[in-house]
Amino acid sequence: MGGVFAIFEYGVPESAEWLRCGLEMAFAGPPPRLRDKIAVNATVPAVAPWQVDEVLAHFPGCQVVKVKVAEQGQTLADDVARVAAVRAYAPDASIRVDANGGWSVAEALAALAELGPLDYVEQPCATVEELAELRTKLVHRGLYVRVAADESIRRASDPYAVAERGAADVAVVKAAPLGGPRAVLRIADFMRVRGLNITVASALDTGVGMNAGLASVAALPQLVDDSHVAVPPAAAGLATQRLFVADVTPWRQLVDGYLSTELLAPEPERLAEFAASGERKDFLDQSGHRVLELPQPGLMRELTDAEVAVLTAMIQHAPSDTDPESVTEERRAKWLGQVPRVSVARECGCGTCASIELALDGVPVLPLRSDETLLAYDVRQDALVLVHIINDVIRELEVAPVYNTVVTTPNPATLDFSGWSEP
Repeated sequence: MGGVFAIFEYGVPESAEWLRCGLEMAFAGPPPRLRDKIAVNATVPAVAPWQVDEVLAHFPGCQVVKVKVAEQGQTLADDVARVAAVRAYAPDASIRVDANGGWSVAEALAALAELGPLDYVEQPCATVEELAELRTKLVHRGLYVRVAADESIRRASDPYAVAERGAADVAVVKAAPLGGPRAVLRIADFMRVRGLNITVASALDTGVGMNAGLASVAALPQLVDDSHVAVPPAAAGLATQRLFVADVTPWRQLVDGYLSTELLAPEPERLAEFAASGERKDFLDQSGHRVLELPQPGLMRELTDAEVAVLTAMIQHAPSDTDPESVTEERRAKWLGQVPRVSVARECGCGTCASIELALDGVPVLPLRSDETLLAYDVRQDALVLVHIINDVIRELEVAPVYNTVVTTPNPATLDFSGWSEP
């Protein structure tokens, strides 16, 4: 079940990721679910202190509260009063504040000195460079507040920069802006390897759009601490439906601070009631056409010789991961004929794998469920190598390390086509 929520100020490249997320959920479905329920945080908008109790009453049982701060037209005194009201209502709650990049480094230092103990401060400053500077100055001043990055990940051309530059302690990842749950999992894995904690959040999605965020948290790999005790995912920012007056799906029940990870379908009468019209409908129609025509600038490139070699070897020799009898010599010949016509539409970019998405004759293939998956094992790099086929078109060359090591494009000579079983 997938949904796309367009925002007026977003351009075509950003909107493309939202569309990618919706298509993934609608056609490929969610990744395997590892948990049936997840903890979520309460969210307090930039309201007056006397309104805090009313807002928090909508989030029964939540042990973590995110408070909006640095609102345009408000002062630090307003933020301090709002956070104090949260502490008065929920004295045992862990508090996060979200500035949406609204502070300079100096303003952030002053604010964090006033706001008291916090779980973390989310996007206190606008740029990655400012976040890195703030982290350093917080330590020097003895203010031990974790820095979380949100916009510097979801609205950045390089979502991995915050980790590479040591600019954050926590990565806030959102399924729709990043292109879907599987993109969230790739980025989360990259961040965790580099010492960042992960919080999955949403962008005020509808109940349908929220499915992608819940699917992301439900699929996060299980972590254990030094005592081998399972550590649950951080409270997710996915209870924002409670800020809506109405929605296209039934209301998700919040029980003791937890949401079920069950996916919800829209109600037909609600879809009719909230159908877009006028300016909004025109915007959606025009944006959809522009996104589908997007040539993915800066990413389209020719295959390297190494990629051609491994793709050719996989098509010639790799067995199907589902039904070996379905891969006939005629189909293999058809896929081989596509190799000279494909280019790279998108690189994974996680810094760990060498996976690439492909475009046939310059047209990227939408991320639908694969019809076939050809599977081999790279014995030199301990990596799974897969070629995904959609509608008889080669769509993706996936190179997935088994042990979280960095891998490169395989050498065909090191591929084992006899099958693979988990060690």
